[in-house]
Amino acid sequence: MIRLVGHSPNRFIKFLHGCGLALTTRLSLPLRCTFHICPALRNDGFLCSVVEENHDVNAMDRLLKTVMARSNPAFNSIMPIRKPVLWSEALLNTSNALGQTTETSLTNQDPLVPRNMYDSYTELILPFGLSARRKEEYINASGGIRMGKLMEHLDSLAGSISYKHMLRPGVQTLVRIQEHGFYIVTASVDRLDMLTPLDPSKDLRLSGQVIHTGRSSMEVAVKMETIGSGQPDYETVLLGRFSMVCRDANTHKARQVNPLIISTPEERSLFAMGERLYTLFPM
Repeated sequence: MIRLVGHSPNRFIKFLHGCGLALTTRLSLPLRCTFHICPALRNDGFLCSVVEENHDVNAMDRLLKTVMARSNPAFNSIMPIRKPVLWSEALLNTSNALGQTTETSLTNQDPLVPRNMYDSYTELILPFGLSARRKEEYINASGGIRMGKLMEHLDSLAGSISYKHMLRPGVQTLVRIQEHGFYIVTASVDRLDMLTPLDPSKDLRLSGQVIHTGRSSMEVAVKMETIGSGQPDYETVLLGRFSMVCRDANTHKARQVNPLIISTPEERSLFAMGERLYTLFPM
């Protein structure tokens, strides 16, 4: 996300197109402009048009809703997280782990059980409309939402979704990395599409799920939705895609991830969207 202060962004737009980047804009002139930048390449290597970009975004939003409807509500709010520890304790644990000569192999690990796409679905509700205290934590000096903090939440959510896919839907707490035998890191934020402005007076739902797996990578689709009084459905505000990679806890080399079970046309379409990016930028 790039924010320009000024009245003439045209020169900057031309520069971005010259660099081979697709640009979708939502302008609020004359004070400032907010831009969304994303690499938009088709399979043939050419840049996608704005129409093609918007079609992909709308299609993904519709497909994610369909797959989400198949998820188990009992696991939707479960987010695998690591218990906070002091930095000194974490450093001591790391030193002890380095002093041990443990080898991790697929023979002494859990088998890579295929997962359903909806198994990793996770959601987090931020009750801005119901809790003034919670909303105060996310309001900036100008009265808007602190987008940086929400981006941190989306990154953490993508990580929790990836661990949920690797372990199982019911896992709530992450143990030491050496006990799992692997860890997951964010490789890249592939794209973020801001569709409508955020309304601080409405509740916000952050959600996502794994839509594609490679050998050691996962593509996680995330979204933000708002809901207020009198609205029957959630309104999609943002769609994003994170590339997550799995690493062996001892060798720090690529580690294989659980494959996905593709059982419906909607899941096949989502998988194809992730496959297209994976083909362009394999991990």
